[in-house]
Amino acid sequence: MNIRIIALITLFCSTVIGNANAALANISTPTTGGKSIKLIGHKDRIQCMSLSCDEFFIATGAADNTVKLWDRITGNLYKSFDFDSEIEAVAFNPNSNKAEIFATATANGIVGLWDSRSFKNICYVDVQPQRQQSFNSSTQPLKIDDLLSDLTINSSDEETLLPISHLIWGPLGESLAVELGQWNTSHHKILLFKFQNNALKTEAALNHSKSSSTFSCDETYFAAAHCDGINNGRAKIHHMIHTGNDADFIIYERGTVEHVIFNPINHRLAVSSLGDGLRIYNLAQKNCRSFLNLDCGRVGFLATRPAWSPNGKLIAAPSSADADTHTEDISVWNLCGDCMACFRGESKHIYGLQWSPDGRYIASTSSGDESDKYVVSIWDFETQKLVTKLDGAFLAWGRDSKTITIALSNENNLDEHSYSLTLQTFSISDK
Repeated sequence: MNIRIIALITLFCSTVIGNANAALANISTPTTGGKSIKLIGHKDRIQCMSLSCDEFFIATGAADNTVKLWDRITGNLYKSFDFDSEIEAVAFNPNSNKAEIFATATANGIVGLWDSRSFKNICYVDVQPQRQQSFNSSTQPLKIDDLLSDLTINSSDEETLLPISHLIWGPLGESLAVELGQWNTSHHKILLFKFQNNALKTEAALNHSKSSSTFSCDETYFAAAHCDGINNGRAKIHHMIHTGNDADFIIYERGTVEHVIFNPINHRLAVSSLGDGLRIYNLAQKNCRSFLNLDCGRVGFLATRPAWSPNGKLIAAPSSADADTHTEDISVWNLCGDCMACFRGESKHIYGLQWSPDGRYIASTSSGDESDKYVVSIWDFETQKLVTKLDGAFLAWGRDSKTITIALSNENNLDEHSYSLTLQTFSISDK
């Protein structure tokens, strides 16, 4: 059974996991530890999860209308929050000074912020303005009718708001993007909020056709992918200081724009498209022309975002290795366009890439030999060698870059009438 794993130890990482065995593959450099915890208690499928940036808490959301808060070390349940519909997304604030705050999104269109230490609601917003609903809270829902009035959905059905698919915090934890729309459709809406004085203030409501968006390091800019057709792709850039629904400027690409991601240090933006490969733009320049074009082939950008190194000097992305078998390698470039490393023989498809916080390792989640299994590969950028392969799906690096947490399985315990999620944390040995 597949679930969506959301990890906000980094800016944003979303990947899909499935049933996996907890066995380790043969490796050249050993991993140690392997501490496992099993989160048991949900009564229906687990759909999303998030780790707090201080590594204390895990939040899981499920189709049983609950969000559960767990101890990351012991797996003990701290608190269960009850809602009136399924949980679509949950995301901890990435700011270490606001590490206790997490956001939730329900299937009926309610976004809420919660304090993981006091277990109290901070604020909430109803993203379905056509429905008036009363709440027992000191903080009233925000009115976003005016912002949403210009948004239309091209459908023969009665106009309805799209389901919430992602919650995306800015790196400072002061902005929140609410993404609406199914991942496999071309209709996506994004609502932008500022989180100030324990309240969500609406900034803009945006029309986009792709489920890929990103905040700049200082949350001044917000970029999202957009496509008007096979040969017409765009990356829309919005200045967060200027409120409104229109893009401040647009980057045009040949072919479908698949992913956009800001550099963690500056206002450089990576844009991957089927027509132009991977291009880097500097928003500090008035003409905003690309200063670096990287040809990665056509296979590597169908579903995987490129990944900037923590210091912003390198960028990693899948690249086509074999057009017949559709296998993918991982290439790493510097900002001069030089290929600094190429990790070969990855798999038929890479689902996610993440650098370790110290910039030494790259973790990739890819498809395994069996359709329902996923494999995490850890690569050493300094030695350019494979460190280990683990069955499961990548979840998060530890702050010391020496540990990595893997999601092993999402199981239906028929005897206990409950669902469980197994996580395992490994230590990487330098021996």
